[in-house]
Amino acid sequence: MKNRILYLLSAALIVSGVSCKKDDPVTSPTTTPTTPASLSISSPYQVNFTLDGTAMDYNIGTTTGFDMVNSANNSVQPIGGGTSTFIYGSSIGNGTAYVGFMKGTFSLPGGGLMSDSEFLSMFPAATVAYSPASANGVVVSYFDGSTLWSSDLGTADQTGSAFKIEANQVLTGGSYYTVKLYITFNCKVYDGSGGSKTITNGSFIINVAKI
Repeated sequence: MKNRILYLLSAALIVSGVSCKKDDPVTSPTTTPTTPASLSISSPYQVNFTLDGTAMDYNIGTTTGFDMVNSANNSVQPIGGGTSTFIYGSSIGNGTAYVGFMKGTFSLPGGGLMSDSEFLSMFPAATVAYSPASANGVVVSYFDGSTLWSSDLGTADQTGSAFKIEANQVLTGGSYYTVKLYITFNCKVYDGSGGSKTITNGSFIINVAKI
């Protein structure tokens, strides 16, 4: 599979090690979703959301030009040489507009690389808090072609927001250890200059990879 340019997911994120990939592994289910009923972990890759009252649908395969990009912001230290940290995420877009998330931060105090099981433990079926720079949770970002809007810019106020991994599914057959996710979310995103937008009815069918 070919590498692709990483979409910038957070203006506040200082990237110490970033890589990207697109892959299409074979699925092997581990959990199943409960809500909402309109989607499931088996649904095609897509992101759907309402942005300030306007419905937005980025559906890979049916929306022309849209694709998925995995991303990472990792600082890996040698064994015994300090703490390794890991932030992973993914986005769906067309190279101009996109929406995505980053989740972290997983730490290994003794250094080294994380295992597959440790990577999977980052994405349990559970509610996840919003956290600036993905320090202790997630950052959701939206790029409209000219302006980056992110949950951790501006006031970063996420009162009433939610981000829930409804289900996960380990994938096999690809170049990297990969987990498919079914996520529901809503939040406010900010441009850092006083502007804000409200995302409601959000849902991702997306994967994350240990790249």
